[in-house]
Amino acid sequence: MPGGLAGMWIIGGAGFVASALALASSLVPPSQIGIGSPALYLGLLVGLTALIITAPLLLYARREPHWRDPGSEVALFAAEARGGRSGDTPTPRHRRAEAEADTEADPADE
Repeated sequence: MPGGLAGMWIIGGAGFVASALALASSLVPPSQIGIGSPALYLGLLVGLTALIITAPLLLYARREPHWRDPGSEVALFAAEARGGRSGDTPTPRHRRAEAEADTEADPADE
């Protein structure tokens, strides 16, 4: 398990570094396109980013109770849907064993 955790940190770290570099490079205006004022370019980029981030947050903060669909209850994990813990989720092997046990018990019941 420790090897898997280290691999996740390596892949996650590489993704974070790539995203940070992409964000940093987007703040530099391209030289091939006549932008005009670099300050205007940077201002538009930062302003539009702020708008894109704040608009959904404002909608979420101002949400109304009647917007919620009562039939849309979502269980993030299958165990939550059954009311159990996440460790209680049967694996395919357990399901096959249970199915085999059920089929063996059926002829004896008759």
